[in-house]
Amino acid sequence: MTTKPTKKPATLTASAFLAASIAAVSGHAGATELSLDQLDAKSLDGGYMLFAKALTNEGKCGEGKCGDAGKGDEGKCGEGKCGDAGKGDEGKCGEGLGLRRVFLQEFRNSPPTQTDFFELAPENWIHVHGKSRDLLDEIVVQLPMVCHGLSLNLGGQAPLDLQLLHEVRDFLNRYNVLCYSEHLSYSSDDGHLYDLLPIPFTAQAVSHVSDRIKRVQDFLGQQLAVENVSYYCAPGQEMPEIDFLQQVLEAADCSLLLDVNNIYVNSVNQSYSALDFLTQIPTQRIAYGHIAGHRKEQEDLLIDTHGADVVDPVWELLDRAYAVHGVFPTLLERDFNIPALQSLELELQQIQDIQIRHQTKHRKISTGV
Repeated sequence: MTTKPTKKPATLTASAFLAASIAAVSGHAGATELSLDQLDAKSLDGGYMLFAKALTNEGKCGEGKCGDAGKGDEGKCGEGKCGDAGKGDEGKCGEGLGLRRVFLQEFRNSPPTQTDFFELAPENWIHVHGKSRDLLDEIVVQLPMVCHGLSLNLGGQAPLDLQLLHEVRDFLNRYNVLCYSEHLSYSSDDGHLYDLLPIPFTAQAVSHVSDRIKRVQDFLGQQLAVENVSYYCAPGQEMPEIDFLQQVLEAADCSLLLDVNNIYVNSVNQSYSALDFLTQIPTQRIAYGHIAGHRKEQEDLLIDTHGADVVDPVWELLDRAYAVHGVFPTLLERDFNIPALQSLELELQQIQDIQIRHQTKHRKISTGV
């Protein structure tokens, strides 16, 4: 039986749309979707990029170079496995930093020594021109870029934004972007809600969002990485978060941007084991990782702010992530209360130290030394 899609009111608050979206996803997952034949046929000529797009024989995973990528478990950077790929004898996989405009001149003059790649939101740059864009053009010559989107609205009911997809595709191609990721959430209806809202953990929602991800991948001509997001309620939940994530990754055949801080925040807020969640992540899907700080409101309420230093439990969880899944490129996010670049380099050094320790362990086990 086909159910009519939920009718949207003329004026819709974020909370009202949350309720409407739950009803719409549960009742009729494809009511307002685009068909594949509406997508640009030229988009199918591309190929999956991820970090493997910039392959060389040097094997530096942080710069998207994986050596013999695709030849077994070692060096498969596109699938988050780096083996012994790295700089010299250290087996370094790579650490990155979110590029804030306040750092443009410093990045252009002398990129931080602890930064192997950088990340930005393409929506914040697509229509930027002048001095800032010129600086970005110079920076990308020195450091590889990954993009982390904000506005695809993968879990929403509104049609996919074809104009945005065209603009994103042009941006990715212009800068030879190594990996493009988005949030596994919804963020708009007839207009942007300026927040990342949770998708109901239901079978209907798995089908709905995975179909949209596949359409985006076909349009862009490359694989998309989706990020496990932080959330503070789970409306309409019919399955655990980890089951929902696993099913979306499998159904959409997409990659995962593994946000370690989000796992920790959700584990506190939703009362589950962060380590149990982490161990159930499909290793082969990991493209790269995020780590960030958060704000503690109460003992059982953490807010994902990206506005503070990374705390010890999150560092420990990153350490466990490398132990479980192997070392993968990891990016430090800092969006608010931004300190001097030198302060962030100390956290980047901590990422590197943990990576080196695990790569060294890997070599000792594999060589018998």
